[in-house]
Amino acid sequence: MKGWLLFPSILIVSATLIGCRPKDRDVLVAYVEGDVFLPDLRARPWRIGDSASCYLASGTSVKPDKRGDLLLCGERTQLAWSQTWLRDDISAQLYANAKTFPVKFHSLGRSPGRYLPPVWICKRMSEAIQCE
Repeated sequence: MKGWLLFPSILIVSATLIGCRPKDRDVLVAYVEGDVFLPDLRARPWRIGDSASCYLASGTSVKPDKRGDLLLCGERTQLAWSQTWLRDDISAQLYANAKTFPVKFHSLGRSPGRYLPPVWICKRMSEAIQCE
């Protein structure tokens, strides 16, 4: 009888954990450097084996447009995204400097605060991005 009571709880926890992790997919990845406010943004070199803090644009209050979701990597990129509601040319430069990669999410990400999107530490591999 105790097993029947435990089973629904295990099912709910499992479904919650599986359902919250983003699906592995091809994503536009933006990793930029330069001046956010001019704006003068350009792709930042991301060497194989290097890691960066990343989050998905769809998890922020500024939603991505029809060009699709972006994985925003690095502080400069994230600052730029937070300013896109002010100026369309900032988002245009972010999309222009983004490159599509297969992204594998190994976790739910860390939640840095109540109103902030989940953050992953993502590692650049030769053909993909691995996010823990």
